[in-house]
Amino acid sequence: MIEAERLLLAGALEEPANQRFVLLSDSFVNCVPLYSFSYIYKYLMASPRSYVDNFLDVKDCRYSLKMLPIIPKDKWRKGSQWISFVRSHAEVVINDEIIFPVFKKLCLRRPPLDFRKKN
Repeated sequence: MIEAERLLLAGALEEPANQRFVLLSDSFVNCVPLYSFSYIYKYLMASPRSYVDNFLDVKDCRYSLKMLPIIPKDKWRKGSQWISFVRSHAEVVINDEIIFPVFKKLCLRRPPLDFRKKN
């Protein structure tokens, strides 16, 4: 998923007029919004900040000690799929040649779900 998000950002950065980059998770479809779309849109467009949701997940088992020293375990975080980047932060993400290669090579992935099985 992270690689796909990077590709989306890279494509969006090709347009110089794009200054804000927002990716939302589909989990928002079943949520009751606290604010209207227009309120959120105006807030994000007026903000000089980027927003990334992340948290320490003590049950997460996808970290590999082989990521050391590039990605220390105390810096490992889990995050949702939504982000809101200003252009300079989107550029940092797609130009990264240190963190992403380590993550791609060593992040332990969960096996894919088998949708043919019934629970």
